[in-house]
Amino acid sequence: MLSHIFLLLFSSLQQIDSKGGQWTEEFRASGVSFYEEFGKALDSCNDLNGDGVSEIIVGAAQASRNGMFSNGLVQVLSGKDGSLIFEFVGQQQDGRLGIDVGAADVNGDGLQDIVAGAFGESPGGGFEGSAYVYSGKDGSLLYRFDGSEPIEAFGIRVGGLGDLNQDGCEDFYVHSEHRDTFYQDRGAAVVFSGKDGSIMYELGGTWTGAGGNQAILNGDINQDGYPDFALSSNRKGGAVTVYSGLDGIEIYFVEGPPPSGSMGGSLDSVGDLNQDGVDEFIAGAPGARESLHGGMAYVYSGRTGEVLFVLRGEEPFAVFGWSVAGAGDTDGDGYQDFLVGDPLLKFGGTGIRGGVYLFSGFDGKPMARIVGDGNELACLGMMVLGIGDINGDGLGDIVASSPCGLVPTNNVGTVVAFSFEPFLKPDAREISASQGGQITFTLDFPVEEAGKDYQLLASSTQRGRSWPGNAIPLAESPILVRMFSQPPAIFANATGTLDAAGDAVATMALAPNQASSAIGLTFRFSAVSWESPAEVSAASATAEVAILP
Repeated sequence: MLSHIFLLLFSSLQQIDSKGGQWTEEFRASGVSFYEEFGKALDSCNDLNGDGVSEIIVGAAQASRNGMFSNGLVQVLSGKDGSLIFEFVGQQQDGRLGIDVGAADVNGDGLQDIVAGAFGESPGGGFEGSAYVYSGKDGSLLYRFDGSEPIEAFGIRVGGLGDLNQDGCEDFYVHSEHRDTFYQDRGAAVVFSGKDGSIMYELGGTWTGAGGNQAILNGDINQDGYPDFALSSNRKGGAVTVYSGLDGIEIYFVEGPPPSGSMGGSLDSVGDLNQDGVDEFIAGAPGARESLHGGMAYVYSGRTGEVLFVLRGEEPFAVFGWSVAGAGDTDGDGYQDFLVGDPLLKFGGTGIRGGVYLFSGFDGKPMARIVGDGNELACLGMMVLGIGDINGDGLGDIVASSPCGLVPTNNVGTVVAFSFEPFLKPDAREISASQGGQITFTLDFPVEEAGKDYQLLASSTQRGRSWPGNAIPLAESPILVRMFSQPPAIFANATGTLDAAGDAVATMALAPNQASSAIGLTFRFSAVSWESPAEVSAASATAEVAILP
């Protein structure tokens, strides 16, 4: 049978929807009162409580606390279990603290601080707007910045930008939607020094209200030794501008390929996919309409602005691309994957459910889809976020929000963390060549895979995917070919049939000095179940094993 599989692999190109493992809910956190839209703003910061997991920053600008309406709030939640670390409550009625949130280590203490916008506040009596920076160490207020013009909406977008000027403190930006430039209401993005709160530079929009929606750190594009960043605007079809972090000078400018409606309303870095030393970025275009696709998203080369991937929504009246985010390497293939949210998807029904899509950084193909329940999670995907490794398996996990749940929750809002079940778990990640030993691989597939044939595969550490249809998260290599055709004798039960629970156990046993020629090498393993002799039913994420002296 194995040789039959091997011969058919080259001709089978069927694409599957999920590649490598499965997403399961880890925890959820919700607001406490109707219409507060908990989770309408979402970001992460580094580990504040010492448990090794990044934290989640949640904004609820419509929340009403302390006897005021819509003064807003921001919560910092543990990325490990969703417990509350900090809560910041707005000080003015209709101030809407938490309309946007971000993180930057402004004081250089190693803990990222929380940046929050309150665009509805009136520090001068005219809805100028404000922005706050709170300590990630103790929650104390570090900075407050206020708008200077009536109805300016200063603070409607905020975010961290990394250490642009290389002074040891991370910098940040605040977007002012209606700041005037010669009374043209073009808006501006103001970049602040984290070290002292001074304005580093102000980037004005080129058309009304276009001063910037989202900004991300992008790496050193112009090779001047300083990190650069990208700033987006979704007005007039949308665009993304990449700026020098040193002086704020424009490096290049990209407009979304038509149809690119509202491109740039969401923006995030997705890691260095093409290995040129600069992170790529993804921009959502939820207003784009192409045939029956409602919304699109584009992945761009960070160095050149070239379009690498074009992603399309599933339904004609949806808003695919409303949110986007880098997800980290979720399946262990060495590529950073990315997320796209569509909070208006109905998935063939009559009510809104929303959804989150995970795409492969290797080839831009869909890997998984998480669908809202139509009730508490009625608009899942309003915001999406890569949170790092929640459950300790070394793979990236994700967070998504549904701020507009239906009856009985009435827009209380919910944030959900999803962890990854890799399906393959070795009991050790290294083995000594001189001493020998055994590694046991536990295959734990969903019960739906029970009774299907399985196969343990191995390859080099070269990142990539392979047949059929790039469904296996291993790069093509002589080792992989050997595993398909005839696994080496060091493996036991590398092939077989999954039991009634979808499980199996395989082993790799080395005699002392048997693997001396492989000292210093690392091998990447994955397991698959077969729907047919040439069609993968499910694939595990990868697990690496190193050969030590």
